[in-house]
Amino acid sequence: MKLSIYRRFASAVKLRMGVFRTKLSLISNKLYARLNILVLVPASMAVLWSAVVGWNYYDVRYFIAWYEKYFQPGRILDIYADPDPTFKVAYPPLTVLIFTVMYHLANTLTSDPVLQVFITKLPLVISFYLVYIVLVKKYSSTAGYLWLLNILVYSTIFTAQFDLIVSLFVLLALYYLAEKGNYTLYAVFISLSALIKHPTALLLLPPVLVLLKKRDYSLLLKYTIAVVAVTVPILMPFLLRDPRGFLEKVVFFHAKRPPQHLSIWTIPYYYVNYDLYAVPSIFMNVWLPCFLAYLLYVLLMAVREGTRDEGSFVLKYNILLLCGFLALSKVINSNYYMWLLPPTLLLFNRFKQDEKMFRSFIKIYLFGFLWIANHGFFSSFVPLVAGDPIFVFEDWNYMPSELIYLESQSSRFFRRIVMNTVFYLRSSNTLREIFNILSKTHCYILILVSLVHTAFQVYIIRLALKYLKS
Repeated sequence: MKLSIYRRFASAVKLRMGVFRTKLSLISNKLYARLNILVLVPASMAVLWSAVVGWNYYDVRYFIAWYEKYFQPGRILDIYADPDPTFKVAYPPLTVLIFTVMYHLANTLTSDPVLQVFITKLPLVISFYLVYIVLVKKYSSTAGYLWLLNILVYSTIFTAQFDLIVSLFVLLALYYLAEKGNYTLYAVFISLSALIKHPTALLLLPPVLVLLKKRDYSLLLKYTIAVVAVTVPILMPFLLRDPRGFLEKVVFFHAKRPPQHLSIWTIPYYYVNYDLYAVPSIFMNVWLPCFLAYLLYVLLMAVREGTRDEGSFVLKYNILLLCGFLALSKVINSNYYMWLLPPTLLLFNRFKQDEKMFRSFIKIYLFGFLWIANHGFFSSFVPLVAGDPIFVFEDWNYMPSELIYLESQSSRFFRRIVMNTVFYLRSSNTLREIFNILSKTHCYILILVSLVHTAFQVYIIRLALKYLKS
């Protein structure tokens, strides 16, 4: 009798505990959903601000010239054949098409300059949210939060750079290969990314090595056909119109450029305060043999390594190739990090169970990207407050800082916000003196930023080698 009462009591307790767990689970799910909303609200505000306030005056003036000179007259295929050497089209065709089509749509729908900027940037805004959704739904909420917390994501939207679309394509490519084993979709997405920013074509190599190792030549043929089917219809009409002009503007233009921005090869130019002729000319092109040697070493390492876990293999060598390029290339802009960000967050997902490494990674991740974002602050905003000109690497000359900032804003309202902030900082003798000192010494600060950038690449490489075992 006592045993029966005990069993009934135990059963009732279990039932109550089950109900309690169910309620607790519902409460935690509600809190989790609210946390996602709370995180998304400030992120969305930052996205909206970045999407409407304006864009990078230097680049966008060329983008608009593409539209006015070639898209409007219906001669877009002639864009690389332009004989003017100062007319820059340093991007593959898909970039040109995305901007000109969106800018045309913006001009057709409205005459308001703020809305025109927003509509033109819509592919970037959509890519931002799609990357977040894929990270949260397919990987982890923490990976999604780290995406939202990265300040470079918002600066890429503001400057109207197309690297956020590359982020989406790289993430989808890695997901479909690692989770679905779909090499064809990987080829499609990486080919599309390379038609926006051509260095990402390097990411086509790791799957080729996997398929060669497996001797799966039929799948390799499908992979190759997918690459050709995506690239040829978009690339060939432009390339065949003027092959020499295409190569000159897309390839040789970058080959002739001096080192710039975050590149480690820019450090000597920072040291001599942008005096191009004070630095030995070897620094213009020494990056290429260094990178080719690194590329050969990585590919040989990949050939020797097993491929039992194909997803880990491809992810690891994507990271090694991208980090090597970002560490050794002579032209590195902060928006290039958008290529590396999805693989880095997927790498984080592999070791998130290691609590010590988890905490260390988040600290270094937040510090690294925040410090790298300082490049724009010291190279452009500091001279603006100090009243000094801004050095423009692409032209290797100085431009009036106020002109650049005023032309970069989408409306008088945003121009007034920027200049009121500047006037406020200038009104304080102490702050004005601080900004004057920073402006005069900013080259030395940028040397440190470039070194941090390079060290960050080495750190990501070490993590990939440690945690991605194929």
